[in-house]
Amino acid sequence: MIKVYQTKFGVGGDCLRASLASYFEISIDEVPSFELFQRNRWRIELLNWLLRKGYTLLEQRMHPSDDCFYLMLARTPNGVLHCVVNRNGRTVHDPTPNHATDLEMEKVWLFEPLTLNSGE
Repeated sequence: MIKVYQTKFGVGGDCLRASLASYFEISIDEVPSFELFQRNRWRIELLNWLLRKGYTLLEQRMHPSDDCFYLMLARTPNGVLHCVVNRNGRTVHDPTPNHATDLEMEKVWLFEPLTLNSGE
Protein backbone atom coordinates (compact mmCIF):
# COMPACT_ATOMS: atom_id res chain seq x y z
CA MET A 1 0.00 0.00 0.00
CA ILE A 2 1.28 3.45 -0.90
CA LYS A 3 -0.15 6.78 0.23
CA VAL A 4 -1.89 8.64 -2.59
CA TYR A 5 -3.83 11.80 -1.73
CA GLN A 6 -7.01 13.03 -3.32
CA THR A 7 -7.03 16.04 -5.63
CA LYS A 8 -10.72 17.05 -5.27
CA PHE A 9 -12.54 17.52 -1.97
CA GLY A 10 -16.04 17.58 -0.47
CA VAL A 11 -19.08 16.33 -2.35
CA GLY A 12 -17.76 15.15 -5.72
CA GLY A 13 -14.29 14.59 -4.29
CA ASP A 14 -12.00 11.79 -5.47
CA CYS A 15 -11.23 9.97 -2.20
CA LEU A 16 -12.31 6.67 -3.82
CA ARG A 17 -9.92 7.23 -6.71
CA ALA A 18 -7.04 8.04 -4.33
CA SER A 19 -7.85 5.08 -2.07
CA LEU A 20 -7.89 2.70 -5.05
CA ALA A 21 -4.56 4.11 -6.25
CA SER A 22 -3.14 3.60 -2.75
CA TYR A 23 -4.45 0.05 -2.49
CA PHE A 24 -3.24 -1.03 -5.95
CA GLU A 25 0.00 0.99 -5.62
CA ILE A 26 -0.51 2.96 -8.83
CA SER A 27 -0.69 6.61 -9.81
CA ILE A 28 -4.01 8.37 -9.25
CA ASP A 29 -3.94 9.14 -12.98
CA GLU A 30 -4.26 5.40 -13.68
CA VAL A 31 -7.62 5.26 -11.87
CA PRO A 32 -10.74 6.55 -13.62
CA SER A 33 -12.50 9.57 -12.14
CA PHE A 34 -15.48 7.57 -10.91
CA GLU A 35 -16.88 10.69 -9.23
CA LEU A 36 -17.56 12.16 -12.68
CA PHE A 37 -19.84 9.30 -13.79
CA GLN A 38 -23.58 9.57 -13.35
CA ARG A 39 -24.89 8.15 -10.10
CA ASN A 40 -26.30 5.02 -11.76
CA ARG A 41 -23.12 4.40 -13.80
CA TRP A 42 -20.05 4.80 -11.56
CA ARG A 43 -20.35 1.41 -9.86
CA ILE A 44 -20.61 -0.41 -13.21
CA GLU A 45 -17.50 1.45 -14.37
CA LEU A 46 -15.70 0.51 -11.14
CA LEU A 47 -16.56 -3.18 -11.53
CA ASN A 48 -15.41 -3.13 -15.17
CA TRP A 49 -12.14 -1.42 -14.20
CA LEU A 50 -11.52 -4.03 -11.50
CA LEU A 51 -12.29 -6.82 -13.94
CA ARG A 52 -9.70 -5.43 -16.40
CA LYS A 53 -7.19 -5.43 -13.52
CA GLY A 54 -8.07 -9.06 -12.74
CA TYR A 55 -10.07 -8.47 -9.55
CA THR A 56 -13.59 -8.77 -8.27
CA LEU A 57 -15.22 -6.69 -5.55
CA LEU A 58 -16.37 -8.27 -2.30
CA GLU A 59 -18.58 -6.03 -0.19
CA GLN A 60 -19.43 -6.61 3.44
CA ARG A 61 -20.63 -4.70 6.49
CA MET A 62 -17.90 -5.75 8.91
CA HIS A 63 -14.12 -5.56 9.05
CA PRO A 64 -12.40 -8.71 7.72
CA SER A 65 -10.77 -10.96 10.28
CA ASP A 66 -7.58 -11.55 8.33
CA ASP A 67 -4.58 -9.24 8.12
CA CYS A 68 -5.16 -7.47 4.80
CA PHE A 69 -5.63 -4.02 3.34
CA TYR A 70 -9.16 -3.04 2.31
CA LEU A 71 -11.23 0.05 1.63
CA MET A 72 -13.73 1.35 4.15
CA LEU A 73 -16.60 3.53 3.00
CA ALA A 74 -17.90 5.69 5.81
CA ARG A 75 -19.82 8.84 6.64
CA THR A 76 -18.02 11.85 8.04
CA PRO A 77 -19.67 13.76 10.91
CA ASN A 78 -21.13 16.18 8.32
CA GLY A 79 -22.70 13.31 6.35
CA VAL A 80 -20.32 13.13 3.37
CA LEU A 81 -19.47 9.63 2.11
CA HIS A 82 -15.72 9.10 2.42
CA CYS A 83 -13.30 6.32 1.50
CA VAL A 84 -10.12 5.34 3.38
CA VAL A 85 -7.68 2.42 3.39
CA ASN A 86 -7.91 0.16 6.43
CA ARG A 87 -6.08 -2.81 7.87
CA ASN A 88 -7.01 -4.84 10.96
CA GLY A 89 -9.99 -2.57 11.66
CA ARG A 90 -7.88 0.61 11.69
CA THR A 91 -7.43 3.37 9.16
CA VAL A 92 -3.88 3.23 7.79
CA HIS A 93 -4.37 5.90 5.12
CA ASP A 94 -6.88 8.69 4.74
CA PRO A 95 -6.48 10.29 1.30
CA THR A 96 -7.63 13.64 2.71
CA PRO A 97 -4.68 15.73 3.87
CA ASN A 98 -6.57 16.87 7.01
CA HIS A 99 -7.33 13.23 7.98
CA ALA A 100 -11.04 12.87 8.77
CA THR A 101 -11.88 11.50 12.19
CA ASP A 102 -14.96 9.91 13.70
CA LEU A 103 -15.94 8.03 10.58
CA GLU A 104 -19.10 5.94 10.77
CA MET A 105 -18.50 2.77 8.75
CA GLU A 106 -21.10 1.87 6.13
CA LYS A 107 -19.33 -0.93 4.30
CA VAL A 108 -16.02 -2.55 3.56
CA TRP A 109 -14.63 -3.37 0.13
CA LEU A 110 -12.18 -6.22 -0.40
CA PHE A 111 -10.62 -7.02 -3.75
CA GLU A 112 -10.16 -10.65 -4.66
CA PRO A 113 -7.99 -11.75 -7.61
CA LEU A 114 -9.94 -13.55 -10.29
CA THR A 115 -8.96 -17.14 -10.90
CA LEU A 116 -9.30 -18.88 -14.21
CA ASN A 117 -11.22 -22.13 -14.17
CA SER A 118 -9.23 -24.64 -16.19
CA GLY A 119 -12.29 -26.89 -16.47
CA GLU A 120 -10.72 -29.68 -14.44
